[in-house]
Amino acid sequence: MLGGGGARAAYQVGVLEAIADIRKAAGAQNQSNAFPIITGTSAGAINAAALACGADDFDGAVRRIVDTMSSIFLDSLAVDIERMRRINQTMSLVPPEARSARRRKSAPSSAGAKAQPAYR
Repeated sequence: MLGGGGARAAYQVGVLEAIADIRKAAGAQNQSNAFPIITGTSAGAINAAALACGADDFDGAVRRIVDTMSSIFLDSLAVDIERMRRINQTMSLVPPEARSARRRKSAPSSAGAKAQPAYR
């Protein structure tokens, strides 16, 4: 049973890869799928379906899942890196003294501050 959740699905791929590595080290890589029943929910169902599609070649199916997930995460990482580069480039256009002045204005002052109720 492969459970749902994006992070859990990524973890599952790592575990499946480790199982494939152990099978290879034990000389069992040419045997069929070690799991007679493959099921999952949500993101785990995607992994389960991909694994079931390659049930006759467990290690090959795992390799394809790993390659697919790696490319998805690497593409997402590349987008995040580009976004951070653009933010840093934009921030470099703001003069340093303007950035520090803004920080001083937005910093909370504890002198003379009234206690706020926990809820209103």
